[in-house]
Amino acid sequence: AVAVGVSDPVSSDPRAAGSTVCVPASGSTFPVGTTSVTCTAADDSGLASTVTFDLVVSAPAAVPDVVSLAPLRIVDTRPGAATVDVIDAAQGRIPAGGTVEVQIAGRANIASDAAFAVVNLASVNPAGRGFLTGFPCTERPNASSLNMAAPGGAYASELIAPLSVDGTLCIFSSVDTHLLVDAAGWSPPTSALTGRTPARILDTRPTGTTTDGRQQGAGRSIALVEHELPVTGRAGVPTTGVESVIVNIAAVNPDDRGFITAYPCGDRPLASSLNMTQAGTVVANELIAPLSDDGTVCLFSSIPTDLIADISGWITTGAGITGIAPARVFETRIADRTIDRQGENNRRAHTGDIIEIPITGRAGLPTTGIESVIVTLTGINPLRGGNLPP
Repeated sequence: AVAVGVSDPVSSDPRAAGSTVCVPASGSTFPVGTTSVTCTAADDSGLASTVTFDLVVSAPAAVPDVVSLAPLRIVDTRPGAATVDVIDAAQGRIPAGGTVEVQIAGRANIASDAAFAVVNLASVNPAGRGFLTGFPCTERPNASSLNMAAPGGAYASELIAPLSVDGTLCIFSSVDTHLLVDAAGWSPPTSALTGRTPARILDTRPTGTTTDGRQQGAGRSIALVEHELPVTGRAGVPTTGVESVIVNIAAVNPDDRGFITAYPCGDRPLASSLNMTQAGTVVANELIAPLSDDGTVCLFSSIPTDLIADISGWITTGAGITGIAPARVFETRIADRTIDRQGENNRRAHTGDIIEIPITGRAGLPTTGIESVIVTLTGINPLRGGNLPP
C-alpha cells in the first residue's frame, strides 16, 4: 500500500460558494492494484457534479533474494594492481595475524543496503600454510573461509558473506599473503538468506572444537562412509523452516587424492563438493547445502581425512532460492558420466577456451524463470597455474 495525493476538483461557480469531497480522500493509503475514486463538487444552491476515476498503484519491482553480477575486482594488494574503482588497490601484503576491513556495499554494482555479498577470496603467494576468515567485522570467529595448503601458489574460494551494518567485510589472514577479492553478487535485507558470523559445527581433529561442543574430536572420516551431520538447532539455525544452509567444508590432511560430496542424506549423487589434489593438504569450499527432512546434511569422503564445517547462514523453506542435491552437468574426462549423459566425453579445455554449458532443464532445474545457478567448478590435471572465471 502507498499514500497517494489526489488533487480535489475545483468549483468555479461565481454565483455560490462551493465545496469538493473525494472518497477515498486525498492522502489515503491505497493498496497495490486499482481503486475507484469518486469526487463530488457541490455549491450552496444544491447543484452538484460527480466524477469517478480509477487510481492504479503498481507494485515496486521485486528484488530477488540473490542478485548476480559479472565479477568485478574490489581488492588486489599486489604492486601495480588495479580495482574497479581504484579503491583497495596495490596496498601491499597482509601480515600474518592481520585483518583488513573492506567496504563492499555501494561498490562494484552492489547496493548500498546489501546484507550479503557473494565474493571470491584469493590468497596469492602466501608465506606458508594458513587460512583466511571473512566475517562481518565483529569478534573474529573460530572458522575459516579459505585454506592455503603450502607456501607460494594461489588459492581461491567463493564466499557468501554477511556484511556489517556499515556494509563492510573483515578478512583475517593467519599468514603473510597478497589478497584478491572479486564481487559477484549481493542480497538485499529482505532476502530469504539469514546470515550469521561463521560458526564451527564439525571438527573431527583430536584438538578440534565446535560452537556447542558437539561433533568435535571424533576422529577422521572413514573412506567411502557417509558422515551424517546435524545442522538445525545449532549455531543459531532454527529447528524448523530451513531448506538449506551456507556451509564451508574443509578437508584437513587427507590420506590421498580424493573428494567430498555434501548432500541431503539418502542416495548419494554423482557430484563432488570439494576436491583434494594430494595427501597432507588443507582444502576448503563454501556451498549452499540442502538439508534432509530431519535437518541434517551428509558428507561422503572418498578417502580418510579430517573434516571441518563452518555455518555462515541459512535459507528458509519456500524462499526464492532453491537448493537441490548436487548433480554433475559437465565432465571432460573420457570414462566419467553426467546425470543425463549430456556434456560428457568432451576434450580437455585448452588455454583461452570459452565453454558454453547448457544448464536449464537439467538436474531438476526448470527450463525457464532461472537467473543464476550455484555450481562447483573443478579443474583437473591443469598443465600449470591458472583460473576458471565463469
